[in-house]
Parts: sequence; C-alpha cells; structure tokens
Amino acid sequence: MNTAKDCDDKNDCSAGATEFSELAGATVFSEAAGATVFSEPAGATELAELTEFSETTEFAGAKEFSDLTDCAAFRDVLEERQLAYSFLATAFRQEVTSEFLTILRDGQSDGYRNEHQGGHCDEHQVDVADNKQVLEGLNSTLSGTMAEFVDSLHALDDNAINKVRTDLAAEYSRLFLAMSAHPVPPYESVYTSEKRLLMQEAWKEVVSEYNSIGFKKHASFSLPDDHIALELEFMSVLIAKSIISLDANDIQALVKLLQRQHTFFFSHLNNWVLTFCNDLQKTTTSLFYRGLAELTKEMICSELDFFKPQPENI
Repeated sequence: MNTAKDCDDKNDCSAGATEFSELAGATVFSEAAGATVFSEPAGATELAELTEFSETTEFAGAKEFSDLTDCAAFRDVLEERQLAYSFLATAFRQEVTSEFLTILRDGQSDGYRNEHQGGHCDEHQVDVADNKQVLEGLNSTLSGTMAEFVDSLHALDDNAINKVRTDLAAEYSRLFLAMSAHPVPPYESVYTSEKRLLMQEAWKEVVSEYNSIGFKKHASFSLPDDHIALELEFMSVLIAKSIISLDANDIQALVKLLQRQHTFFFSHLNNWVLTFCNDLQKTTTSLFYRGLAELTKEMICSELDFFKPQPENI
C-alpha cells in the first residue's frame, strides 16, 4: 500500500494537507445539497456504530463525532473534501475553458456553472456543488505553482485568456490524449497492471464500484472508467451523499458511505495517483498542470491524514 512517503519530497504531504484543506472553505454547500441543519439527536445505536467505525479505521473525523456539538465541524470537513474532489475532477476531465480561466483571473463566477461532469448518479439525486465555490476562493488560498499560474492571468484581457486556453488545450492533448511521444496516461490500469495496459483489473473494479451506487459515465465522456477524473468525481459524489445522510440524521447510511470512501481511496486512488502526479510534474512545462499535480498530491496526502487507517485493515 502506498503511503505519504511515496511523494518525491518527504515534506509534500505534511506541508500540503493543511493548505489544501483550506482551498474549498465551507461556504454555501447547504444550498447545493438541499439540506438543513442537523436538528435532531442521533440514537445511541447509530452513534455506537460510528464509534465502532472510528475504532476499526482510526478515522479521525468519526472520533470527533461522539458529541452532537461536533456535527457542524464534521460537516465542514466533508464539504471541503467534496468541493476539492469536484474541482480536481473538473480540471482533469477535459481541456480548461475560457470561462474557467476567467474565474481564476477575476476571482468571481458571474453565473458560471460547471455543466461538464463526466458522470452522474441515478440511484439518488445528488446535487454536486458548483465548482465556482472552489474557483472563487483560489486567489486567496493557493500558494506554489498554481498561485503563480493564477497570478499570471491577472493582467490578461479576454483575448489573451483565449490564447492561454488554446495553449492549455494543446498541452492537455499532448499529456493525456497521447498526442505526443511521452504522454502521461490518466488511467489507473496503466499504473497498476504489469504490462501498463488500458482497461485491466482496476478498470473492472471501478466499474463495479460505480454500478453499486448507480454512478454512470455521461454519453459524451468516451474515455475508460478508471480515468482520474471519474475516480475523483466518484469520491465527490460519495462525500456529497455523506453530507445528505448527515443532514438527514441517517447515521447508518453515513457510516456505510464513509466506509465506501475509505475502501475506494485505499483500493484505488492511493495506489497510483501520487506516481501519476510525479510523472505529470516531470513531463509538463505548463504552470497550470504542474500546479494541478501539486494540488492533487496535497489532496491525496490530506486524505491519508483524514482516514489514518491501520495498515492491517487495508
């Protein structure tokens, strides 16, 4: 099992986790989830189940949930995770748009709404929060390479923004669509199969996971299901469902969803994403994609800290 030590720099995880957790900021997710404040106390049985889950996984968030006064803080953590996963999924899913870059430049959305999700969930209606909530907070929270990229946009007019978009679209194709001699394939199977082939065992496993909650690719997204964007978006949907369960006082459902996140993270994302991001940093000359790799590594390290699993249970 990969751990935080897999980062090139031993300080990558410890330095990045706190910073990235501040990226999304718990803002207006209640409107996106259509949820209300946690109003009625959970039963002793449900809380006991959550306590048992925390003891078997060393899940830091669940340990703090022993008192209902901690619900708001726990919800904030879930919101931050969901929004961060949603932003990363958007950035990896396709070439960035001019609207996306304009939000980064201006720090405001002007009504922008992401309509290009790679997947959707039929079993339950889940309103995944607008990525504008993350994008609008980038200028004040980011550091490192992505902050350098955002700073470079501030002096650009719309025509120059379109030129940046064109250049990034070419880089996306070069890196992720095999339009170069040295691509960085964004597929788990390539990183976890012996012969580095597409659609291997990892692909079969994630399809099964997706099907278990009715998560399906949109018809317009024709790439294999173990694409990094879909895996990140799947986690975002699981976390969004967790927030809905928390707000509905359904602790049993919440525990099951946290277990699903725990399992999916360590069975899939943690097996390959750090290595993929290291390869991306080595290959790209783009500030944006170098910064995206940094952010993604910080997210993985933050999740390692969030779950704190016992190795023997993984």
